[in-house]
Amino acid sequence: MRAFIFATASAALALENADHADVEEHLSLLQLSARPRSVAENSDDFDASDDFDAYDVNDLDSSAGIFSYPLTMETRRSFGPDGTWATPFCKHIQGCTVAERVCPPGCNGVAYWEAAYPVNSAIGIMKQTGPTSHFLGCIQGKNPGGAFGSFSDRHKTNQNCFNGPDSDKPPVVSSDPAWPAQNKINLWTDASQTFYQKEYCPADCVNDCAIFKQGHFLGCGSSRAISWTGYNGGRTNAGPNRYCDIGKGGSLTQFGATGTTSYTWCGEPTTTTTTTPAPPPAELPVDNPDGDEAGAAGDPHLTSNTGYHVDLE
Repeated sequence: MRAFIFATASAALALENADHADVEEHLSLLQLSARPRSVAENSDDFDASDDFDAYDVNDLDSSAGIFSYPLTMETRRSFGPDGTWATPFCKHIQGCTVAERVCPPGCNGVAYWEAAYPVNSAIGIMKQTGPTSHFLGCIQGKNPGGAFGSFSDRHKTNQNCFNGPDSDKPPVVSSDPAWPAQNKINLWTDASQTFYQKEYCPADCVNDCAIFKQGHFLGCGSSRAISWTGYNGGRTNAGPNRYCDIGKGGSLTQFGATGTTSYTWCGEPTTTTTTTPAPPPAELPVDNPDGDEAGAAGDPHLTSNTGYHVDLE
């Protein structure tokens, strides 16, 4: 036990100058390996932001490295009714405002949203906890209470999608639930609704590293000039690297487990048209009276700029 505490402290000190998400990723891998299985399975206070895991203490080892996997779809894609959306869930590469966060098809429980990351002034992400977020997964079967479409936490990350009108519709992308388990990926949401192996590059992410969490797009590049895993530990963009490679997904591995954060390199767009990302719309008030319901409506179909089509009705 003394040896493990020393190793944990040493890792924390070594990472003190690293980017926040990278520290979170490294430490979560250290912590999950020492967390008993019963903690994850028996917790009554589970929250999507908790990195609970179901690995035995005996899985602990000193190995660390990179888990690299091929992407099974064309990386450069866009979505939405006109094929210009940055993600399947909202128009902007910066993420969705609270008013735009709609329960995704197939999510019958809690939809988890997280603030766009990292800070990158080039694409309009100006601070770590900005007003826009990306959908990162669904906790199926969990009823948080409150009105449908409302949020159960002050950070507006956990949205009530329980028994919603689109909860029984096909998800935007169907994934293989056995794949994350096989590769010991620390998931807290429905594995069938992740984008693993289908990570994509929005149109405005060009010649930079895209970051994903649970396979869902979270951000593109960093302008903070501090160490970032997406730049292979560097402070500036130096092109594809061992963590962020072309046509591959890359994640950190440690102690027999794979982290939820992954990276892939986004090169030139497939068309000759270049666009400047528009700023996200002004944030609307989020303190709704009790009983208010989300008024946004889901889009019935999604079509990518390469012909990928999903009919949601």
